[in-house]
Amino acid sequence: MRPSRGPGSAARWRPGSPPSPGRFPSADPAGCHAGPVRFTVDPGIRTPVFQQLCDQVVGSVREGLLLPGTRLPTVRRLAADLGVAANTVAKAYRQLEAEGHVETRGRNGTVVLAPPGSGAGAELDAAAARFVREARSGGLGLEEAVGVLRARW
Repeated sequence: MRPSRGPGSAARWRPGSPPSPGRFPSADPAGCHAGPVRFTVDPGIRTPVFQQLCDQVVGSVREGLLLPGTRLPTVRRLAADLGVAANTVAKAYRQLEAEGHVETRGRNGTVVLAPPGSGAGAELDAAAARFVREARSGGLGLEEAVGVLRARW
């Protein structure tokens, strides 16, 4: 006969109390992992949280830390692990998809695509690299550089 578990048992979890260790193995309070990459956000800076996530994914792809085909955490998991709204993560994933960095495959998740310049877009990638160099040397930040592009679009 199994011993009964009383109200103070470790097997029970009460709302408002932290989960017991090992209860939610995917939870990572300091950030969320995708392969060797740990996503983090800093709500204290001016850059919106969704943009911080986009920048981390793009930078990790550029540095070779996220390889094509790597599956990113689900929207809900990443949002819960980072303590942000699911719509914030969804917005970041939509932007990354619109820019061609990731592809959402329905129930199969969101996966990283090959970086631009590894195929037919090599010429466009070279032009973008020149634009970035010129914008940085002119003292423009990302927001201002995007504004220049939007004005020309």
